[in-house]
Amino acid sequence: MALTEVEAEAFLTESKELQGRVKWRQRIEAPFLYRADVRVLLTESGDVGTLDLVLTFNEKAQTFSFILRYGKTENIRRLDFNKSHMNPGANPRKTIGKLHKHKWTDAYQDRWAYEPKDIKGPWDVRRSLVNFLDECHIDYDPKQLGNLRVQGRWI
Repeated sequence: MALTEVEAEAFLTESKELQGRVKWRQRIEAPFLYRADVRVLLTESGDVGTLDLVLTFNEKAQTFSFILRYGKTENIRRLDFNKSHMNPGANPRKTIGKLHKHKWTDAYQDRWAYEPKDIKGPWDVRRSLVNFLDECHIDYDPKQLGNLRVQGRWI
């Protein structure tokens, strides 16, 4: 059964906890790409298999994405930095800015995006991640967030 917009919003607002530590992994076949996957616990039900958090960073393009995902396939909420986007169905089609958030809708699944006004200093990856976790109601210990080291410097 496909995720509905109502279900996505319910998942988004429910209290959650990060399970485990963010461990960035560099892709062997593309060493400029980094990814981390972390399970997310739904606090009320105790369910740890439904949601996960996917984080990506592209050193070459200087882009990142943070994704709260349902069932390993459907993105409930996604924050993209330094990537342009064009919403489907809009007439005329308008380009959304390089900083944008995707939200699950019944009509367009996760292809609908908007420009957020609540993110200050989006180039700070860690700060943006904290903002995203807060928006998604995901509790965490700062030690769980780890660090991303690229070319000898911490991001």
